[in-house]
Amino acid sequence: MASLVLVLVISAVVCAADLDGYIFKKISADDQKAVVKTPQSELALVGVGDKIGESAVITQIINDYVELKQITPQGPETLMVFVVDGKQQINRISKNIKVRKVVPGVASSSSGG
Repeated sequence: MASLVLVLVISAVVCAADLDGYIFKKISADDQKAVVKTPQSELALVGVGDKIGESAVITQIINDYVELKQITPQGPETLMVFVVDGKQQINRISKNIKVRKVVPGVASSSSGG
């Protein structure tokens, strides 16, 4: 029998390097578009489904932020990008789930009851 154990859910502010040098400049939920500055210093209009960098894809544009899904070596993550006072802020939400085999009759190393 196997059980799923939720190991980690974190939210943290991360830097522009996490988006391979792309920087969000303006977000418009009404238009479902955002303006980004590319690593080549060009401005580009992006929307839902567009790829940002090597591993992030825009999944939603809601009110004042852009949501992206990014695949990392640790698993999938959600990035929420805000533009506050003209500066990009990124919140990262990680969900790492481990599968642990439970053998009947063998004591578990986890505590709790």
